[in-house]
Amino acid sequence: MRKLASIQEIIDIKSIENADAIELAIINGWQCVVNKNDNFKVGDKIVMVEIDSILPPAPEFEFLKDRKYRVRTIKLRGQISQGLVLPISYLPKGNYNIDDDVTEIIGITKYEPDEDNDANKKVITNKKWVKKYIPDVVLSFMFSHFPKLSKKLFTNTVIKKGFPDFIYKTDEERIQNLKNLINEVAGMKFVGTEKIDGSSETIYLKDNKFYVCSRNNHIDKDDGSKYWQVVKEQDIESKIRKYFKNRNIALQGELCGEGIQGNKYKIKGIDIYIFDIFDIDKQEYYNQYEVERITKEIGLKSVPIIYRDFVLSNNINEILKLAEGKSVVNNSNIEREGIVWRLAVPENNKVRISFKSISNKFLLKNE
Repeated sequence: MRKLASIQEIIDIKSIENADAIELAIINGWQCVVNKNDNFKVGDKIVMVEIDSILPPAPEFEFLKDRKYRVRTIKLRGQISQGLVLPISYLPKGNYNIDDDVTEIIGITKYEPDEDNDANKKVITNKKWVKKYIPDVVLSFMFSHFPKLSKKLFTNTVIKKGFPDFIYKTDEERIQNLKNLINEVAGMKFVGTEKIDGSSETIYLKDNKFYVCSRNNHIDKDDGSKYWQVVKEQDIESKIRKYFKNRNIALQGELCGEGIQGNKYKIKGIDIYIFDIFDIDKQEYYNQYEVERITKEIGLKSVPIIYRDFVLSNNINEILKLAEGKSVVNNSNIEREGIVWRLAVPENNKVRISFKSISNKFLLKNE
């Protein structure tokens, strides 16, 4: 599980041109702008709070109030800053070691778009009194600020709790946290696929029964959600049954289109791009070239492969630069979110080496 806040060490401090009050701290593969008054030094143990962390609304974090206490990628004096560095004295007294997870101690939660709500916007259907008595502007405000309550009050969408524990959730680690791993895999061949900014969907067959999940939940078949809409429109259930017969198999992909993450790719309707095929019984992944081939054979789309048999260096900044570029999804010509890297042909499909590099251009533009 990703550590949103952990004990780390400052490995370098760099000055920023024409800046008297701030400087740049280097932690693992991250760089963060810090206040000189905090007197951080190379070798200091600190608390590293990663981007997409939601801090508690405490007085010491008042400066983040306008950002709803979310740590984002920003640019200050021409320097990209990704994360928040806190002195270790912020924590209760104790013995802390490098890599200790202190997320819960601080009360940090992870920012995630409300995927289930976003992809389930069949909003306001059978409950006729809602349309009759509540103005659209009020409904829009409620769904924006109180999505879970609004879904319960105003829609008939029902989401079953829980994600199957025999399938891995899709959450690749960022390259900035993997300095040691990058050194180990430098020189190996990787496949780099475009990371698509949508909603994660898992579709699977088990014991001859068919299921659909969002990132966190099973989705009821008749709830009108976009998760099931794309399955029905593309006849995905019959395609999987025909190709895989009676095998227990899962396909995972990114759901994109109208009503999802602002539809950056200008897709008409909705579509899905498969990035993983997982054998449930063997607990093994298919490699990326097999995913590309199989999805094409059964009439589905796979995530675009941008780099084939690409030999990675151990320079994190170079790999982050490779993440930048235009998206090839739907010829949308927007900045792509980034690249997901996986070993081209792993020796053991049970043990997968994979990570993501997110484009700083994308982050700065969208955050």
